[in-house]
Amino acid sequence: MNNNLNVSIRRLRTLSVFLFIFSNVAIFGTLLFQNYLTSAKYNYYKFHPSLLKETKIEIACNENNNYCYSTFWKVKTKKLGDCLKTYTNRIYTVGKTITVDGDENYQTLIFDKNKTIRTEFQNTKIIVNISKSKKKDLRCIKNYPISYSIYKILPQIPNSIAHLKLNSKYFDPTGEVVNPFIYGESSISNIAKRYPLYLIFKPLLFIASILMVLYWIYTRKVISFFNKNKNLDSYFIFGVFSGVFLFLHVLFLGSEFNNEFLNKIRRFYIIFFILFELTAQYLLIKRLFELKISIINYINPLFLFIKRFFVISFLTITIIILFILSIYNLPKNVDYVIEWNYFVILSIYYLFTYFLWRRSL
Repeated sequence: MNNNLNVSIRRLRTLSVFLFIFSNVAIFGTLLFQNYLTSAKYNYYKFHPSLLKETKIEIACNENNNYCYSTFWKVKTKKLGDCLKTYTNRIYTVGKTITVDGDENYQTLIFDKNKTIRTEFQNTKIIVNISKSKKKDLRCIKNYPISYSIYKILPQIPNSIAHLKLNSKYFDPTGEVVNPFIYGESSISNIAKRYPLYLIFKPLLFIASILMVLYWIYTRKVISFFNKNKNLDSYFIFGVFSGVFLFLHVLFLGSEFNNEFLNKIRRFYIIFFILFELTAQYLLIKRLFELKISIINYINPLFLFIKRFFVISFLTITIIILFILSIYNLPKNVDYVIEWNYFVILSIYYLFTYFLWRRSL
């Protein structure tokens, strides 16, 4: 019996660690990648290649280039690292007496509504001087020291990021670097359902939901060595269903149904997951204390008390929050702060399980 029990405990501890890791990598990995994508403005863009070596160039505007109406002088870079760290200034000299700063001012002065050069300027000498300014151009990867260092060693990585952001499916859900754990700028689903973020979030949480079901199966298996009652324990039922609801939440994340009822049900999956998981953990800790004498040689008593305090405290906080929500409509950012922190705090339960059960005797 001891050998089988030790094997089950070892597997339960392993499942607990992997469940904690997969859950947190999914949530933090998705958030960090989103923040990186939104902060990395570097990309391919057009500029005059001569400016890579020169600080200033001069171009004659004539009939051959439609008097510089278009940005004919710009050439799209083929390499991400071939870019200008600063923006450029354009000063147009029209004849001997007129100087115009900027493309829009020049086009308004020289061209009519049909984008045709005005008659009085057709035989006038026009020159544009293009020079580098002091203002940083965030489209240039050279303005991102870490990314540029990576680019010089492994250009494929930044190139992949740039191409990814050019994909028509890409959408920036925040527009800025966010910390929803404190400020609640966005919900988990708003970020995690976007391309390419769901390619990180969904697979990891699918695995986590499966590990969660296995976690409860092995929890019951371990406890069954000490509990002669072979009936299905309530903690096991709630625990397995929490894993099922997490799986359903991830499965339908980002999906929209024509049926309004189905859309409403889909929004409740994450709530069911949290409530069922909290209930399962509470019922589990209750059962563990009932079996404390029997399991004392297989557990770390300190973590049993820590886990009970953690479970009861968090369950109490949840009841208080639900009571407040039933009376007041909290601001969206507060809801989002609760959502992000709940997801991480729930994963800590599994880490406690790892420390709760001792290694094989």
